[in-house]
Amino acid sequence: MDKLDKMGVGNVPPLPKNTKTVVAEDYNKLVDKINSMIDNLTEFIESDDTTYTICLTDANKYITFTSDSAVTVTIGVNDILVGTTITLEQNGEGTVTVEGDGVTVNGGLSTPSQYTILALTKKSATEWICIGGTD
Repeated sequence: MDKLDKMGVGNVPPLPKNTKTVVAEDYNKLVDKINSMIDNLTEFIESDDTTYTICLTDANKYITFTSDSAVTVTIGVNDILVGTTITLEQNGEGTVTVEGDGVTVNGGLSTPSQYTILALTKKSATEWICIGGTD
């Protein structure tokens, strides 16, 4: 009995002969390919407004806010499907803050700094979750 058998790992089958170690170059190519696919699927919207109300046409969009003043994004009761995600980015210096109007929004609701991204996901008819922000 060899040492591996005593440790309980002696029966682990060997790796297939065609296994290839992934190197950073391969990883970077994969990331570039995924980013390219996302770019082709995601519609980007740019807004310099300081108030913005989420509507049905914002479903699955990436919204960039370029204002240097604070931005308030309001989510009300709407026909957006449960499971939909809307991405918000603070591109300007103005903090982006999410608030609910007739709905509950849980999570960190404000961007802590420029270039921060918030992901809003609709969990039910009256509940959203906000990921990426601070309280």
